[in-house]
Amino acid sequence: MNDQSDPLARFRSNRTAPVTEEDGKRHIVRDGRRIEVDTVEVPVPPKHRRQEFKEKHVQFPARWGDALRAARAGGSTWALAYVILAETHKCKYLGGEVILSSEVTGMPQTSRRRATRELQRLGLIQIAQRGYESPIALILQ
Repeated sequence: MNDQSDPLARFRSNRTAPVTEEDGKRHIVRDGRRIEVDTVEVPVPPKHRRQEFKEKHVQFPARWGDALRAARAGGSTWALAYVILAETHKCKYLGGEVILSSEVTGMPQTSRRRATRELQRLGLIQIAQRGYESPIALILQ
């Protein structure tokens, strides 16, 4: 083939040049010259994981605030009310139930139980309990 008619002919002809191994090194011959060949490891980028859901804000109903103020509820009751509303907001997007485990609430069992009973007594939530498992909260409208 004429090099002037096809400027890439030189590269096409050498594309499948054989790799030879001498003295533990790999070589390829191009245009009569011996070129040493190195194998380069290309790092695989990690797969992108979905970011954990973080709410920026949670709507706190005025009815809940009024009921908690009227009952002179303690801090753990207010904190649990916020956690329940935040988890309800999260469940709207990701699905699932509002499970009041110590991992979700970050509260000791006794405080969580007392606050849950207080919110239930105020008529803000309803609790579904399955044996000794963590309670599931349902918001009452």
